[in-house]
Amino acid sequence: MIGNLVVEGLQVRTGKTEVYRVSRGSPSGQTGDVVTGFFASPLSDGVIRMASHLVLSIGIPERQLLGIKASERLREIMEINVMKTIEFLELLEDRRGALGVESNLLEIHLVSSILADFVKAGAVDYSLSKMILDTKVRQIYSPTGSPVKLFVWRFSFVSSPFHLPGEGRALSANPSQIRKRVSRAQQPGVRYVPRTGRFVGSALRLSPNFFGLISK
Repeated sequence: MIGNLVVEGLQVRTGKTEVYRVSRGSPSGQTGDVVTGFFASPLSDGVIRMASHLVLSIGIPERQLLGIKASERLREIMEINVMKTIEFLELLEDRRGALGVESNLLEIHLVSSILADFVKAGAVDYSLSKMILDTKVRQIYSPTGSPVKLFVWRFSFVSSPFHLPGEGRALSANPSQIRKRVSRAQQPGVRYVPRTGRFVGSALRLSPNFFGLISK
């Protein structure tokens, strides 16, 4: 859902409408591994040559894994939320090089979370996965002169089908905010939606008991 909102914001900014989606359950992922399934698809080379923007919205919420052992839950979340994204980026860079388009400008928009700033008591594994992924992706694309412009979006609570009816937080982001912020973003970097999330995340990182309504 959030990834779709980012795409809609980019369409407003760029005027481009063609979108290729890779997701669990998509035709390219029928082999059981959506990442290797995409790069094995005969369509992938054409998509990679044409692509100017990439929205990375890969993840599984901790709530979907309740009832399994703690070690298995942590392993599953790290595998999906972190390793699959890093694997996708590595294969993408390799393929861009093989196709001779590695110098083409590419905007990457990483769907992250305010939980990349602090560990939420009720979602420890998920919080850690967001911290690791956020940090690792920024490390990969930190060299100056890179043809990749990296936008990291740290969203506050966004209502979705993964949440219970009526569930909310003291700090939240709505669809119109997300579309508007993405459509106006020109310079890469870490961006918060809403903007006040930057200060809340910093406060919670330094004092986990601060803003109790948000951290629980």
